[in-house]
Amino acid sequence: MSFPYKKNIEKSMKKFYDSLCEKNKRRYAAIESEKLSHGGVNSISALLECIAPQRVKTDFSTILIPYS
Repeated sequence: MSFPYKKNIEKSMKKFYDSLCEKNKRRYAAIESEKLSHGGVNSISALLECIAPQRVKTDFSTILIPYS
């Protein structure tokens, strides 16, 4: 699977993700997935080897800030 990040960035993301509590892990995954736009949820879930993509989508909707 190909990600838009360099390997050292992926390692840093994983290390940071692992240091978070469960609630913040979901929030971090949601924000990172939004940066990638289409397919971001599945990509970040795979990269971080984490929560189900549907859970990321749910958490993102709780922290979504509407565009003005």
